[in-house]
Amino acid sequence: MPGVDVRVDGRRAWVWVLVAALSLASCDTSPGLAAVGVTRDARGRPVILYLPCPGEAIERVQVVIPVDNPGGGDDELLWEIRRSGRESTEGRFVLGVPPPGYTETVPFARPLDPRQLVVALVDTTTSVAGAVAFRPTALRTGMVISPGYREPLSLRAFREGAPCP
Repeated sequence: MPGVDVRVDGRRAWVWVLVAALSLASCDTSPGLAAVGVTRDARGRPVILYLPCPGEAIERVQVVIPVDNPGGGDDELLWEIRRSGRESTEGRFVLGVPPPGYTETVPFARPLDPRQLVVALVDTTTSVAGAVAFRPTALRTGMVISPGYREPLSLRAFREGAPCP
């Protein structure tokens, strides 16, 4: 899979993108790149967004500092929540605040370095992971960074670009 080479404090970090998802028309195997994004709320907190398809539930959300391949087991895990109950269609996750139906398995213990590259990973009942890389300084309230788009887009445009009917 192709990656984006990003220099972080003199080190090289590979941010892998699920490019194969672009060619898939449905959400039953892999998320579309347009399905995952990140913004910030009115209080300045990062918010991970995911647009689930019908029948799809979010199993786990992680925020990591990537070491090589995000989600490859060598990342520095900053926060993790897991679905703890019934199927949920929750698709909005404020960093450090587990929503109802989710359990925080790795508490968010320290503020993000505003310049640090971090990656949000979303696992669902029908896909391995959706991933979005961002630097906290790049987040703007009401604007979404998503790997499916070159530039940040409005929340409305992000929702309208959902990969599912």
